[in-house]
Amino acid sequence: MRPGCRQDADAQWAAISPAADANSFAREFTQIISEESVPEGYPFGAAYDELKKRLRKKAPAQLRKVRGKLNVPRERFHLDSQGRYKWAGLQFQGRSTAANPRERGV
Repeated sequence: MRPGCRQDADAQWAAISPAADANSFAREFTQIISEESVPEGYPFGAAYDELKKRLRKKAPAQLRKVRGKLNVPRERFHLDSQGRYKWAGLQFQGRSTAANPRERGV
């Protein structure tokens, strides 16, 4: 056995069973998406105190949980006011990046 490895690690994986039907898969999938989503309209990179003053509302707990104490965008989805999920990468569309030579005109 490798040093630092737990002996019961294999037992943990054996206890997990895959979803057997479409309903349980949909329930698990929705739970995963909800855990990685934040409400739309909260800019990243600013301190939470500044956001509270600027937006006149406190940042939700889910936002703090996903982005962490430095408000770094780690989410994969945004939840809009109508309850629809949007891909979080849309917030970066339109901004040119140094990694893409076509956008730089090279």
